[in-house]
Amino acid sequence: METKTAFTGFDPMHVSENVLKMMKYSFDTTFDNVTKIQEFYDKIVKDMIKTNMQIQAEAEKFVGALNESGKKGWDEYKKAVEKGFKQTEGLVQPAK
Repeated sequence: METKTAFTGFDPMHVSENVLKMMKYSFDTTFDNVTKIQEFYDKIVKDMIKTNMQIQAEAEKFVGALNESGKKGWDEYKKAVEKGFKQTEGLVQPAK
């Protein structure tokens, strides 16, 4: 007489083997996904660092140009004030 099982093709003798295969597949899938996430994270961090370095270089140029402009502005301001003082001295002091 033939042994009948509850499910077609289900062999209770291979349950442990099937569970082990399922666990290995689950582990492999999880590990692959974690690896992909890590690689994506590394790419994002490297891109951020590269972008920040470019922004920093541009910011240094901007600050340098602003500093030069400020120095020129102060020099022009000093000359204008000195000229104003000389003109005021000419008005206040009697002619010789």
